[in-house]
Amino acid sequence: MPFEDASYEIVTAVFCWHWFNKVKVAEEVHRVLQNNGRLAIINYEWIPFKNDITMYTQELIETFNPTSKRASETLMFPEWADDIYNAGFSQVETFSFDVKVNYCIENWIGRIQTSPEIGGALRENDIVLFNQKLENFLSKQTDGPFEIPYRVFGVIGKS
Repeated sequence: MPFEDASYEIVTAVFCWHWFNKVKVAEEVHRVLQNNGRLAIINYEWIPFKNDITMYTQELIETFNPTSKRASETLMFPEWADDIYNAGFSQVETFSFDVKVNYCIENWIGRIQTSPEIGGALRENDIVLFNQKLENFLSKQTDGPFEIPYRVFGVIGKS
């Protein structure tokens, strides 16, 4: 990173840690943090096995994109604590909690369409067909707002 050593008190990585070379990035973050600085890694994902809508959505994603599988059924990644311990962090803590997010049919379809497994991987005609199937299912399940369970998972370490 183009920053001087010990130039930050806090660095956050929100919904991106899985994309990085984790140990290398953690080492670089450790370099730019001041003594006793903090790194916070936060992940936030919908839970595909908590209700009929999320279970069906995940099954449909896997039907259209068979290479798509959830990396962790718990949506918690304790190995991230090891990543930052190995980079020199101490007093590493993890936490998680679940929340419910309100959606309407159009918003949920839009949310899923923007995922790397659908919008980032499928051809346009397959996206249209995916959206039609999901909308058909949702319109049979609900005619109003519905809740989607999400899990927040985090790791915090001290430099």
